Amino acid sequence: MFNSFARRLSRRLGNVLKFLSSEEEDDTLFDAEKNLYKRDISRAAKNFELFDEDLISPATLAKAIEKIGYLAYTGGPPANKCAGAFIPKYAELLNRAGLRADLKLAILKSLGNITINHADHQNECFTEGLLLLVGDIIVKSDDALQLWAVYCLYCLVLDNIRSLQVIKKDTVIHESIRNASQSKWTGFSRNYANILLKLTGLEPIKVTTKNLSVPTSESNSLRPSMESPLKAEKKLSVGTVIDKTAENTLHRSKLLIITEMKE
Repeated sequence: MFNSFARRLSRRLGNVLKFLSSEEEDDTLFDAEKNLYKRDISRAAKNFELFDEDLISPATLAKAIEKIGYLAYTGGPPANKCAGAFIPKYAELLNRAGLRADLKLAILKSLGNITINHADHQNECFTEGLLLLVGDIIVKSDDALQLWAVYCLYCLVLDNIRSLQVIKKDTVIHESIRNASQSKWTGFSRNYANILLKLTGLEPIKVTTKNLSVPTSESNSLRPSMESPLKAEKKLSVGTVIDKTAENTLHRSKLLIITEMKE
């Protein structure tokens, strides 16, 4: 018994010493990165390894994951590309049995910020099976977790015809999205379940002049926006560019679906 305890203690101390000894080396590596957003993303991503070695709590990892998403959105293309490298890790975590709800929520928020209007990241999520993983959360969850899963799925499929077709054919998720559309979307800018139902053709789109015109920045109709705590505070130009791109991509997706329905 004593020998078993000694081995566990030795292994634990070894992990701590490894962590402490690597900090100085890692700091040098991080400081060499001139882009502050990418540097902070790399620092936050260090928590994945620490979590796997039981050196940090799930709550600490959840905060790091959310931070990666915020930095990816506010840091522009270089930061977004850097954050996209951790999409496979998100898929791995969501595949773990018994993953805590706060970690799932953090991953959903972060994925939404990383993938919206980014075709390469959307395609990687498709390859990693994240469409089905996020869809599974929608089916098996309710309340806030389900709403964030719906929003995340919206970000994964926006202007991505291949992903839209997958969701359109997945009859298991249809009822759950319809149920989510009846929820109170307090705190969100719009009901993203309703938008998903229309984008995937599960509910008809009313063809009107208003729907066919591209919304302006003053219009509240169909204008997607990032569901992030930084939204109200951030006035960066990159945010404006992403918002306008989102308007156009949502518009194009709707026109494609309308054309398909007519044919």
